[in-house]
Amino acid sequence: MAVIIIGAGATRGASFVNSQKNPCLPPCDADFFTQLQRIKNTKHHELVRKVIADTVDLFGVNFRLTLENVFATLEHTIKMVEATGERRDFNRNDLVEKRDRLLQAIES
Repeated sequence: MAVIIIGAGATRGASFVNSQKNPCLPPCDADFFTQLQRIKNTKHHELVRKVIADTVDLFGVNFRLTLENVFATLEHTIKMVEATGERRDFNRNDLVEKRDRLLQAIES
């Protein structure tokens, strides 16, 4: 009996991945935002634009973040705003919308 453990990034080597035909590779944590911006299907352009704008809004330009960093920061900040009632730069609804768009982008 053999046990095969496949982790994040395993699909990069899969037979269906052809970087010559499609420059958008299955994303990994480290390059999620790079791969997101390579999506060619026009039905996703508005979502991609909003997710990148949300990330710049939260972290500034030239950010070097992983998907996990951004998602964890959003989740943590939402919980902190809920717990403290703070309303500074972002309110809870803004943060939830940013998180929901990020989740939609992961699904794309």
